[in-house]
Amino acid sequence: MASPSHPVLDAHTDEGGLVELQILAKVSAAMASGEPYDALLRRILTLIAQVAGGSKAILAVTIPQLSALIAELPAATGRTVLGEQAELVSAGPSHTLLTDWEGSTEPVLLDESSKLVLPLAVGGVLVLDPIPDVIYVVPDMQLLRILTDLASGTIQSVARVAQADRRAAALEDTRRRLRERNTQLREQAVLDELTGVNNRRFFERRLDYEYERLYRYQLPLAMIMFDIDHFKVVNDTWGHPAGDEVLRQLSALAKEALRRVDTVCRIGGEEFAVIMPNTRARGAVDVAERLRASAEKLRIETAGTVIQITISLGVIAVEPDWVGQRADFFRLADEALYAAKEGGRNQVRVAEGTAL
Repeated sequence: MASPSHPVLDAHTDEGGLVELQILAKVSAAMASGEPYDALLRRILTLIAQVAGGSKAILAVTIPQLSALIAELPAATGRTVLGEQAELVSAGPSHTLLTDWEGSTEPVLLDESSKLVLPLAVGGVLVLDPIPDVIYVVPDMQLLRILTDLASGTIQSVARVAQADRRAAALEDTRRRLRERNTQLREQAVLDELTGVNNRRFFERRLDYEYERLYRYQLPLAMIMFDIDHFKVVNDTWGHPAGDEVLRQLSALAKEALRRVDTVCRIGGEEFAVIMPNTRARGAVDVAERLRASAEKLRIETAGTVIQITISLGVIAVEPDWVGQRADFFRLADEALYAAKEGGRNQVRVAEGTAL
């Protein structure tokens, strides 16, 4: 095996100058084309290896901040192969050896290993590893310096892009969490916390909206009001947690029994209302009867017992020619509910003036 030689600078010949221009032209073209940074770095390191006599170019990043860049390049672990003649290593086995030369500004030949070390401006070094049994002859060092500077700049570009990507990802994550939080706040503003159905605030707004549509679009409107019979007995006998479970399960039952266009709301205590747009009296009564029968069959297991309930319901339905006020609409439905309770409970009553 031939003994390694020190770097020898080639004379600037016309042919050598032409090669330099060709090499730099390749790099410039790649940069101008917007080639991805990892591909550009691969190209630069491969060119460095070629101009260094066929050696392998190893780019070693020697500080933790730049070591993180390895993860930004494809198939990264701690050592990333960028091409047949180029690879990138991060700290690891090379760290101890390479940091010894980090402060140098000139190429250094390691005689014992025949490796040429070129310090980079970004906290790393470029190591040119010669092919075995080949005398180490380095061409124009000015060209090598230009290429290593390009490698340094590419790493810095990768760092900026990676940092921008991380910031963009963090910003998008913040936006996503804000959207989720806003959604939660909107839901909390209109949903009853215990039962998950709409609350009294939402009921008032929705009833205003549907009452306006009654006249604007000439569509019928119906509403069911219902509450749990003898609910106080449930709380007094089995406790308020059992009463809460009764409310939750009845609410779930009501949501399943209704159409998607209907809106069920808890308007107070054990009292609920269902707003039913574009619905006439017969349809509203049929839904109310179905809901009453389903509630009667409900078996609620809680507090070590099974609780059965019944509900009383009042129904109102009006046509677009109805001349009553919104307050009258609500009052008549409430009076129908009261009549159902006075009449023996577990039944449906229709509001005064509602024609089936």
